[in-house]
Amino acid sequence: MSPALSRAARSLLLLGSVSSSVASGQEAPAAPGTDRRFDRRGCVGSLAFDGKLDIEVSPPALAPGMPYALKVFLKNTGGSAMKLKDVEMAVRINAEWAPALEPSLVTKDVAVAERRLVAEGNGEWRDDAKVWVVLVKITGENGDTCQDRIALRKGY
Repeated sequence: MSPALSRAARSLLLLGSVSSSVASGQEAPAAPGTDRRFDRRGCVGSLAFDGKLDIEVSPPALAPGMPYALKVFLKNTGGSAMKLKDVEMAVRINAEWAPALEPSLVTKDVAVAERRLVAEGNGEWRDDAKVWVVLVKITGENGDTCQDRIALRKGY
């Protein structure tokens, strides 16, 4: 980790967005305590609906009661434009389901080879959070989906 990061930032270990290494439509290994509905990562559906999600959390250092913001970017690696319909963000804290975030779909179109901000969500870091996971699912107009997750673990 960079020496320029604050002490608070070093107290959190970013486990990361894991679907980057999973090919579209492949089953990823299930993480302990996750719901199998969200274990399929990447984009699945028609051959034209192919891409990669990247999830960013800010600020990089979180403290109890502090608000955070999520930004979800979609890179279209398919052969045609992606038409988006919906976004869902489910939250697990300490292996228990928490109230879902109320995300907003920022755009409904992602051109071929474009990486674009497609969704945003906000929440508040809970005092008792030791492990925090957000599962993101983007649904296209034809029912195709792109899914990914990001996790943070409190440092000890």
